[in-house]
Formats: sequence, structure tokens, C-alpha cells
Amino acid sequence: MRSAKAQDCWRRVYEKGHTGIFTEIDLNGLNGIGKITFPQGPLVVCGLNGAGKSTIVSALKDIIGLPMSDKDQHKLNGKTVSAIVHINDKDFQCYNADANRLVDHGFDIDKAKYMDFELSTAIQTYMIKQTNLDEVLDQYEEHELDPNSIEEIKYLVGKEYTHCGFIELDDIEGYSDSLPFFNVAIGEDEYNSTNMGTGEHFLLYLFWCIYKARGDTIIIIEEPETFISIQSQIHFTDFLAEKIVKKGLKVILTTHSPYILNSVKNESVRIVSRYSKRVYT
Repeated sequence: MRSAKAQDCWRRVYEKGHTGIFTEIDLNGLNGIGKITFPQGPLVVCGLNGAGKSTIVSALKDIIGLPMSDKDQHKLNGKTVSAIVHINDKDFQCYNADANRLVDHGFDIDKAKYMDFELSTAIQTYMIKQTNLDEVLDQYEEHELDPNSIEEIKYLVGKEYTHCGFIELDDIEGYSDSLPFFNVAIGEDEYNSTNMGTGEHFLLYLFWCIYKARGDTIIIIEEPETFISIQSQIHFTDFLAEKIVKKGLKVILTTHSPYILNSVKNESVRIVSRYSKRVYT
């Protein structure tokens, strides 16, 4: 993506029409955090480890109705959190309680997606550990990506792929979504999920999630910079801006990376910091 195109995408991200679904979340003092307002455009939460970024994400997942990990449950510790939601020109309040979550108000849960490097690593580890992987893969067809999509992946990863495709494994115990298995080639050199680098797999996983996302999907990403180069961090951020514009994605992400923060407006950023036992956002 040329620099001028990336800048144009970011300009269009902040035009009217690319607002998120949430207008405010209230953690009610959970981990010392109160209310956080949402900007027009993406919400980017940054702060040191332990400041509370993951607590905010866990609260959002529970309010939406996304699957909760043991770590999420531990962070929330049974506390009530809420959010103001704006859908179809109406504002209403959702809670992380039965019959009060966003999915209980008719929201399609398939239009919310959470991703982080731990999920990517777990999927890659699952593939590596399968002793009968070839037999499992033979049950599915490979989806070969079109040339335009391969160009996008080349831009993200920084490798000259001549082929890129994925196989989706369904109904895997412990996973609510299908699992991607990636096949790639650079010239005559062919390899796959089991023998590619962790950072490369994470970028392909992020691409796959966003590639599959329908229009207006809520995308929650924790620390997309993990394991990946500075160049790929910058390119991923520009790729994300393009998809916000083209698909209307509602993006919420946490990050430590100044290279990701450099692309977004200050009003999109919420800094979570702790000082003298108090939390500031």
C-alpha cells in the first residue's frame, strides 16, 4: 500500500459513518477503572503491563457475549460492568449478566471477533501436535487466496509469496470457531503452519480473521505487535484502516507499540496508567 493511499484511508476512517457501536463502558471500579468513552473511529487502549488494558477487553467480551476464558473470568471476578450501546439510532445499556448482554438485544454474535497472539500460538501448537494431521487435513478443501489477497499478505508479512491458502478445521474441541491451517510458497519453497515462524503465523491469523469478517463486525485485538517486526506493525495498521473503510469494521485494540499509535489520532487513544494506587484513563 502506497503511503498516499494509507494516509487517505486514515483520513476516511475518521469521516462520519465509521463510528463504533459502543459509546461508553463503565467498569464500576473493577481493577480501579471507571468510565471510558469511545471515540469516533477505532478505540486504541495503551498502557504498561498490569495497568488494566486486558481487564477492559475482558469486560467488553463479557458485555458482548463472546466466549470467556478462565483468565477473563478471573479478571472480572464476578463484578458487574456495563456499556452504552448505539445501534439503529438508539442508545441502550448492556450488562455482563444473563438476558442483558448485547447478544440478548438481537446482536449477531458472528459479527464480533476477538483475537490475540495467544490464540494464534495455541492454534499453531495444536497443528504441530497432531500425529495424524495429514489425515485430518484430507477431510477439508483448501481455500486458495486470490492475487489481490496475496498482495495484501505480502505487504503485511514482507515476504514474496507465490501461493497462500488456508484450510479451515471445524468442530475442534475447546474452540468456538474454526481453526485455520496455512499453506504458503515462496517460489519452489513450500511450507505451512507447522514450520513457519510464530510472528508469520500471527500475521496470517490476523489477516484470516479480518478477511472472514463481515461488514460492521466488532474487531477486538490485543497487542497485534507481538512477535512481529516494526515494518509489519506499521503495515498491519494501514491494512486495518483500509478494512475499516471498506468493511465498516468497529475496531478496538490494545497496544504498547508507538508505531501503531503513530497512525491514529490522539482522540482515539485512551491511556491507562497507575499512580499512587489510583488509575487514570
